[in-house]
Amino acid sequence: MNSKFWLTTMFLMSRIGVLNANSRCHVTESSINGMYLKGHVFKKYCDLLPRECYFRCEEEVTCQSYNIIIGQNICELNNRTKEARPEDFMPDERRFYMKRSSNRVPLGSIKELPAKTCGEIEASEGNQIADGKYWIYSEESSEVIEAYCKESWQKINGEEPVCFGAKDNQYGSFNMTKSGRVKTMKLIHRCAAAIIFHPTGAAPTQDMEKI
Repeated sequence: MNSKFWLTTMFLMSRIGVLNANSRCHVTESSINGMYLKGHVFKKYCDLLPRECYFRCEEEVTCQSYNIIIGQNICELNNRTKEARPEDFMPDERRFYMKRSSNRVPLGSIKELPAKTCGEIEASEGNQIADGKYWIYSEESSEVIEAYCKESWQKINGEEPVCFGAKDNQYGSFNMTKSGRVKTMKLIHRCAAAIIFHPTGAAPTQDMEKI
């Protein structure tokens, strides 16, 4: 490949911007040379120039970012960003990484792009995530479910509070509808009293939070 052409292409790809009403260019994303996102490629194209890879990503609703293998014109479309999976953002001097610069669908906002957890959505979208319903994978299965997320937590009961009948010294109970293994649980109550939580087959624990 002509070196001047490649340098020009790299410059254009590393400074993708959008034009506002005043025709001023604002940089939205920059390519990151020598890095790539590993393990999240859902489509791969050969013999594509970097600018063509950019447009292929724009055409795919689930495309969140892409990797380019330099010198081989290989385009890899990812369904995650480095923010969602920082542990998979790896060095490779043959590649560069680019986050989708416009019209990116937020992770978990459509059924075709489910997240692994509410925490992954928060990592991907940052402060832009609002409490509400998102599409995530049901733990230990490939089933996609609509869950209510509050920050990085998945609310088992959804939007409405649950009354589990505890009164005075009497125990109450409630059912959790989520399948799979519960790693951490937080009970939020609306008074200053303590809650003693006795999960089946486990030692008693206590979790208090006032709202």
